[in-house]
Amino acid sequence: MPDDSLERLAPALDTVQLDRSAAGEFLYSGAHLCKYRLQLDEMQRIALQPKETVDLMHSISQSL
Repeated sequence: MPDDSLERLAPALDTVQLDRSAAGEFLYSGAHLCKYRLQLDEMQRIALQPKETVDLMHSISQSL
């Protein structure tokens, strides 16, 4: 299946799975999905690029 087919299916499959020590929970509501989508978008926006991550880890290991 081409990647674009998966992207077209994704909205129909949107679910947030929360794992907790006592039990797991699945969230399907639009409000919950929007909240988690925004959080993931923000994490992706502020995350380092892979090379920057490796460089940071190397720098930290050298300072130990």
